Amino acid sequence: MMNAFDGHVLITGSTGFIGRHVAAIGRRIGSNIYTITHSQIDSEESTWVADLQDFNRIKEILSECRPEAILHLAAAGVKHHSAGPAELLKVNTIGLANLFRAIEDLKLRPRIVLAGSGYEYKVQSRPITETDPLEPSNFYGVSKASASLLASLYSSKMPIVLLRLFSVYGPGEGNYRLAPYVIRQAKANAPVELTGGAQLRDFTYVGDVAEAFWRALLLAKDQSLTVVNVSAGVPITLRQFVDELALILRSRGIVPDLRFGAIPYREDEPMYYLADTSRMQEMFRWSPPTSLSEGILRTVEAFL
Repeated sequence: MMNAFDGHVLITGSTGFIGRHVAAIGRRIGSNIYTITHSQIDSEESTWVADLQDFNRIKEILSECRPEAILHLAAAGVKHHSAGPAELLKVNTIGLANLFRAIEDLKLRPRIVLAGSGYEYKVQSRPITETDPLEPSNFYGVSKASASLLASLYSSKMPIVLLRLFSVYGPGEGNYRLAPYVIRQAKANAPVELTGGAQLRDFTYVGDVAEAFWRALLLAKDQSLTVVNVSAGVPITLRQFVDELALILRSRGIVPDLRFGAIPYREDEPMYYLADTSRMQEMFRWSPPTSLSEGILRTVEAFL
């Protein structure tokens, strides 16, 4: 088990898909957690309801809890086309700017770990490294790349680690995502309509991604920006992922009607979306430990 961070840790986006797992690890290791959410929930820690676009409210919260560390996962537009360009920039870029401004005004110096995205990078036909250029192919990537530039601006004043996440899956995913869609359709004896499935991906179990945030926090010490790709490092096609999912469903008596090629590939969908994880392995002395079969098994059991 990792050591708990000795200080107040503020988590934004703690009710989101990944944020819930990040908060759960924090509780398990005994960290002193505070959370900011967009809507009221029952929680085991001190929770504030706030919109990141409300600078005065964010400053008020930071003044009250005075965190020594911040894990920032709040974001809009994770679901494809779920938010327009203006909303993406307001939440993902201006929201982060408000957080940084409040930290600066209050003269705080917390360690910060930010959730970035592999969609910030230019599409490559090889594993993407942290030194590859930022050239997003969609508005979500633009908003996250803008947030990365903000982080670079403020990194001379506080230690910041930016984790660029790739293809994350696991319990708690939204119903619109691949694994929940396949499971839901299979349970309903409905066709599972998919693309051809030739897209190369590097699927990473959400519990491992959450652990990476706490490992990054323990390493964030110097006033600088450190960018780290987070991924399992095991490339497979989307079809192979679905086939593994179908295999586990069949073992539970559920036979999915898979129809590869029933829908076209998206125009902006990268066929090759893989991360070079050398820096993560070197810095963290760690690789995501959950195998694909184990991760999919946990996902299926959670949804069933």
